[in-house]
Amino acid sequence: MANITDAAVRKLERPDRGIRTLYEGAGFGIRVTASGAKSFVLRYRIGKLQRLYTIGPYPDYSVADAREEAGTLRVQIRKGADPLAARQHKRQAETMDELGELYIDEHAKPHKRTWRTDERRIDKYVLPAMKGRRIEDITRRDVAALVARVAKTAPIEANRLLALVRKMFSFAVDRDLIQTHPCLRMSAPSAESPGSRALMSPAEIKAFWQATAADSREHRALRLLLLTGARVSEVAELPWSEIDLDAGEWALPAARHKGKRDHLVPLPADAVAVLPERPDEGGYVFAGRMGAPMRAKRVEHALHALAPALAKQGVAPLTPHALRRTVETGMASIGVAKEYRDRVLGHKDASVGAVHYNKHDYKAEKRNALEAWARHVRKAIGDQVDNIIPFTAKAG
Repeated sequence: MANITDAAVRKLERPDRGIRTLYEGAGFGIRVTASGAKSFVLRYRIGKLQRLYTIGPYPDYSVADAREEAGTLRVQIRKGADPLAARQHKRQAETMDELGELYIDEHAKPHKRTWRTDERRIDKYVLPAMKGRRIEDITRRDVAALVARVAKTAPIEANRLLALVRKMFSFAVDRDLIQTHPCLRMSAPSAESPGSRALMSPAEIKAFWQATAADSREHRALRLLLLTGARVSEVAELPWSEIDLDAGEWALPAARHKGKRDHLVPLPADAVAVLPERPDEGGYVFAGRMGAPMRAKRVEHALHALAPALAKQGVAPLTPHALRRTVETGMASIGVAKEYRDRVLGHKDASVGAVHYNKHDYKAEKRNALEAWARHVRKAIGDQVDNIIPFTAKAG
C-alpha cells in the first residue's frame, strides 16, 4: 500500500476501463475512473458487510482534507454508525428524474455558474426520454440513442448533452447510487474545431468600434469586453462594488470568476471611459429595469444584431468569446508575453511553481499589458476611444 500524496494523486493514471483504486491503509484511498474523474474513498466493514464510502471528488477535496474526513468517519464507525447507510437514507435517487434533481441541487448549483443550462438540457432532452426509469436500468444504448436523436438537428448541442449525461452518471457513481457507469469513454457524436474567430486587422477593430457607438448599456458592455478580454457574464452582471474608479481597478471575486479565484483587472483609462456615470446608490454598472443586472444573453443578442452593419465593412459574424480571443491574439501581436496574457485573461497556471511557490499577483504586468492593448485599439480606430456620447439614456 502506497502513501497517498498530492503528487501521487496527480500522477494516478486512469484505467482503460472500469475503476482503479489506490489505498494507503486503514481503508483510505483514491480512485480514478476511465473518464479521468478522481475521488477519495473509505473502505470499511459493518459486521460481515464491506462498504465503500465516497468522501468527495479531487481536487474539491485535497489529500489532507479527505484524510481528515476519513478519520472522522472511522470514529463514527467505531461507535457503530454506518456512514454510507446514513447518506443513502438521507437522500436517495432511484430514477432519472430524481437523479436530475439531486445532480442540480448538490453538484451543479454549488459548483457551476451555468447550472441553469444543465437544468434546461435535463428538462428538454433527458427527462422526456428517461423520466421514471431506474438509474441502474439505463444502458449505453439508451444514452447513445438519446444523443443520436439530438445530433440529427443540433450536432454541437448533442456533444454538450453527452457531456452532461456523462457527468450525471459520474455523480451517481460518486454518490454510490450505481456501481456501473453506462457511458464511460463514449465518443462525442460530432467533430468540433476550436474557435478561431477574432478581430485581426485594425480595420476590423475600427468597424467594431464604430458599430458600437450608440448610447446603450449593451454597446458599452461590448466595448468593455474588447478592452479587457473579460467573459461576457462577468461584464454583463458587473456590480459597481467591484470597481475602484480612483485606482482604475476591477476586483472580480472568486464567486463570479470561472476559475473560482479572485481576479484583479487593471482598467486602462480607455476602459474607464466606456463605463456609465456611477450613481450614488451603487448597484450594477449596466443595470436594467428595477436595478437588475443585464444578462449575458442581452449582450450576445446585441452583438448578433450588429452583424449586418459589420458585414458591410467586411467583418464576419462575432461572438462575445471572439472578443476575448481578440484581446489574447492582439496582445500577442504587440509583444505581450504569454505569461502576462494568461494573467490578464485569468487563466489558471497549474504548474507546481505557480501553485505552491509563486505568490506574485502580476498587477503591474497586467496593467502594462492592458494599457498597451488599449493604445493598439486607439491607434486602430484613430484616437476615437472616447467617441461614445454621455450615458444619459434611461435603463431598460
